[in-house]
Amino acid sequence: IPLDIAESLIGLANIHFQQEDFEMAVAELKEAIELATISGKKEQEMAAAEILYRIYKNRNDTKEALYYHETYRGLQDSLFNEKNTKEIARMEAGFEFEKEKQELEFAQQRRSAKEASVRRILWVALGLVGMALAIGIFYFRSKQKANAELNRLNKEILTQKAVVEEQKEKLEELDIAKSRFFTN
Repeated sequence: IPLDIAESLIGLANIHFQQEDFEMAVAELKEAIELATISGKKEQEMAAAEILYRIYKNRNDTKEALYYHETYRGLQDSLFNEKNTKEIARMEAGFEFEKEKQELEFAQQRRSAKEASVRRILWVALGLVGMALAIGIFYFRSKQKANAELNRLNKEILTQKAVVEEQKEKLEELDIAKSRFFTN
């Protein structure tokens, strides 16, 4: 509420200044400065000090004009510094935010690259396992075919051996029969 009153008093003082009712304007402005000081509103203090400077300058009161001009400039500098400080703080916060954002993005990129690398390694490993499995299956089937061929050949050999044995027995029988025939 003191802020609203201070603003209203500054507005009234401005009107009185334009109407050249300087005494009324000065009283309103000094009260506005007091209220603005209490509420910590430097903008209102500065506005009131500027009008007081113009009033005292207009009345050729150089001492008071200088005082309020210096007050006005001091408040203006203070507000400027506060704005700059806030702007610097805002920029620093923005910079820190961007820095953290970039760090998070970089960490995410590293994580993504690592995940991609792990996936590639997994695919290569699966490929190698698949190749080893295919080679194992090929080797197993080749061995089965070779064993089947060996079994077939063994059966054939056994069959031929049986035939040869049978022929041998017949020849031996014929030989015995021939020997008997010639010995008789």
